Amino acid sequence: MALQAAAPSLWSAPTLPTSQEGKHSTMRAETEKLVDDIKQAIGLLRRHL
Repeated sequence: MALQAAAPSLWSAPTLPTSQEGKHSTMRAETEKLVDDIKQAIGLLRRHL
């Protein structure tokens, strides 16, 4: 009974279809802008409290 080589990876990260890659990067950019806006708003609130 010989041992067989293990698969290179037991799990691989899912990949996005080409049609969704642009949508994903757009959503990420919008999310990053929202986070920046929230941080700015919190900074303003702290100054006024």
